[in-house]
Amino acid sequence: MRKIALLHTVLPVAASFEGELRGAVAMDLKVYNVWDQFLSLDPNDCGAFTQAHQKRLLCDIESCAETGAELIVVTCSTLTSHLPLLRPLIGVPVLAMDEAMLEKALSYGSRILVAATAGSTIAASAEKIAENAAAIGQTVTVERMVVEPAFRAMQENDPAEHDRLLVEALANVRGYDCIVLAQASMARCAPAIEAATGIPTLASRRIDREEIMTNTRKAELEALCLRFRNELIDVLHAIQTGHPGGSLSCCEIVTTLYQDIMNIDPQNPDMKGRDHFVLSKGHAAPMLYINLAEKGYFPKEEMKTLRQLGSRLQGHPCAHKLPGVEFSTGPLGLGLGAGLGIMLADRLQGHSSYTYVLLGDGEIEEGAIWEAAMAAAKFKADHLIAILDYNGVQLDGTVEEIMPLGDVAAKWTAFGWEVFICDGHDVTAFEETVRHAQAHTGSPSIILANTVKGKGVSFMEGKNAWHGKAISDMDYAAAKEELEGKA
Repeated sequence: MRKIALLHTVLPVAASFEGELRGAVAMDLKVYNVWDQFLSLDPNDCGAFTQAHQKRLLCDIESCAETGAELIVVTCSTLTSHLPLLRPLIGVPVLAMDEAMLEKALSYGSRILVAATAGSTIAASAEKIAENAAAIGQTVTVERMVVEPAFRAMQENDPAEHDRLLVEALANVRGYDCIVLAQASMARCAPAIEAATGIPTLASRRIDREEIMTNTRKAELEALCLRFRNELIDVLHAIQTGHPGGSLSCCEIVTTLYQDIMNIDPQNPDMKGRDHFVLSKGHAAPMLYINLAEKGYFPKEEMKTLRQLGSRLQGHPCAHKLPGVEFSTGPLGLGLGAGLGIMLADRLQGHSSYTYVLLGDGEIEEGAIWEAAMAAAKFKADHLIAILDYNGVQLDGTVEEIMPLGDVAAKWTAFGWEVFICDGHDVTAFEETVRHAQAHTGSPSIILANTVKGKGVSFMEGKNAWHGKAISDMDYAAAKEELEGKA
């Protein structure tokens, strides 16, 4: 059983937080709720968060850690800006509820209204948005609104009056690209405010898909990737064909996109406004299929038919045969142009969805990639996010041997793309990098995800021989022993 501690400054929100947490995490949880109203009431009265408040916050976080919790979640936005100073002093990860929300706000535009009911909260939230904007070179105007009567109503344990006063104060707001509700206690008012104003309204508890993953979710994804590696080895050994090396190298990338990030619906594969994924390096289809089956696009039993005559699971993905496949790929170099077209079509239809294109590093030797790259920059395709599976190995040898790429980041920058770099096998790092790419506006983005070909099976790692090679009985036994030993 996993243990999580929630630190609150407003007691009425504790139950709803715990309920949402249990609904979002598919495992047994022991949740500890710690309440310290002093940390909101006193700073609000004196107009500042003092050193004495910081000491008290540290004591509260230490109390949370003493429960044996694996993760501490601070639910009060007033406290967010003080956590970086305190995190190194705590042996347990500490997550702030609003950090991801404040980053996400930038993706909506340059004019943002931050609303709060506690005066001590609003400055920190507004300043953090401005800081995030400066970090990515975005110009932003942040304005503030404090609805103090709503705060008093919440402290008097009258959430209905709090909600009424807050919605009433914001109902006539106009002219902003986004409204940010700085306190989690305001979250349930977001739909009403958005309906009244017509302005996207963010609240830290309404952005499950935008949240930077908790350590619990990280553990879930890592366990899923390990299981998928085992399933990949099983199916490729059974059929005695396929591409293990490139499928293993992109495991965390594809899994994090499908299981944690993308807005998709297996029950409605053609849903309008959905996110899209194009596997430009089509030979890694087995890892795509494993993820599609996990999401429910087709029965898992069908994986046994991979690369067989008459199967929907072709050696390279076919959009005409299998729901969930957005574009048929095989010949390298086609996926980026297709992804651009898909993104532009969504833009014309008024959708704010994202299109993700997974490229191989050997693949970007193709000229078609760079033609598409130029076009994407011209059309300011900022909802197109390319991901380079940068494992350094292609079919016939290393990329350096076959066709040296030089400074890849500089090349993409020169073509007008925003470049991000991360460890492609770290699910947290990759997820956070995708969020940064989503927040970037005005040009397409590419993530250079550093990976290892054949990752997870030591004798396959970094070996071009395992680009496409049947797995013998002896190799299968060795791979399974290695993978199952990591469980």
